[in-house]
Amino acid sequence: MASQNSVHVLSRVWVKTNNLKWIPGTVEGVADRDLVIRLESGEKMSMPRGSDSISQRTPANMEAVDNLTSLPDLDEPNMLHSLCVRYMQDKIYTSTGPILVCMNPWRDLQLYSQQTLKSYRRKKENEVPPHVFGIAESAFSNLQTERKDQTILVSGDSGSGKTESTKFMMQYLAAVAHHTAVSSNTETRVLQCNPVLEAFGNAKTLRNDNSSRFG
Repeated sequence: MASQNSVHVLSRVWVKTNNLKWIPGTVEGVADRDLVIRLESGEKMSMPRGSDSISQRTPANMEAVDNLTSLPDLDEPNMLHSLCVRYMQDKIYTSTGPILVCMNPWRDLQLYSQQTLKSYRRKKENEVPPHVFGIAESAFSNLQTERKDQTILVSGDSGSGKTESTKFMMQYLAAVAHHTAVSSNTETRVLQCNPVLEAFGNAKTLRNDNSSRFG
């Protein structure tokens, strides 16, 4: 949260309200024990310095970073705001160290073409924008280098896109695993696993009529 020594007049901050929502504001006054903050709504409020309900906002030019670990303050309001800013820019993938955060765009953003797939081949994660292909490439590269089995954990709420993400990673792995005449058959067989996997344990939930439970 915001350091008492780093907050000054005109500092951009987040303030947590009673309903646990973070709202933006600007510091207008700094006293020994309290801060006077004007919220975006125009309302003024006084908050104790060092309160857990205050967090300093990320500079505007850093709000849409590819990796959340680059944020000056890696806390709840700044992480959520960064994800929101990126989502509004159609950047649905964001890295948090080795973890890839994906938000379902609920529409086709044309992010999975063969050209895009090829652009992630033999690239390190910090050399290309965050993408599910980057995770698949990292796993495949480690498999080749370390000669050890690799695991990719796909986790999320019902309807968040876990099944689609798994399909795209399988598509990537099938495409880069081989480059021989036999490879096309291998790729087809791998991708045909999807319906079989989805047939196990599917269930209807409040959010999704056909929720995949195999992952």
